[in-house]
Amino acid sequence: MPNMIKELRKIKGLNQTEFGKKLGVSRDVINNVENDRVELKENMVITICAIFHVRREWLLTGEGPMSPDTTSLLIDEVAKEYDLTQDQKRLLSIFFSMDKEDREMVAHAFFSMARKAQDERGRSGESSPSEEDPSTDGSIFPRGA
Repeated sequence: MPNMIKELRKIKGLNQTEFGKKLGVSRDVINNVENDRVELKENMVITICAIFHVRREWLLTGEGPMSPDTTSLLIDEVAKEYDLTQDQKRLLSIFFSMDKEDREMVAHAFFSMARKAQDERGRSGESSPSEEDPSTDGSIFPRGA
């Protein structure tokens, strides 16, 4: 197994003392890990990945990209916050991968479909967003959409 700790430390421009301080360990611990005198413990792997935003696979094997895909991290955080399904996460992923023009086209189509759904809800007597949330003006759409 390649020792990616030393490489990561050098990439971040830190000496062993500075690197250890960020992880809450001494310079000696970092020195021992870098020189394969002690095995990297699981809690240290988790901490390094979290603090330095590196992928676990890269840290342990040196394979793949060093940093995680930030779009995936963002989608995962949003998914947790809003309890999104896998399909909803996939929808966000596809949307974020589109160029600006395609995103505008999709947003326009979405607002058009949502407006029709709101109109139908109004005809069927269901509550509108303004009844549920008095801070809205009765429309779930941005001006001009």
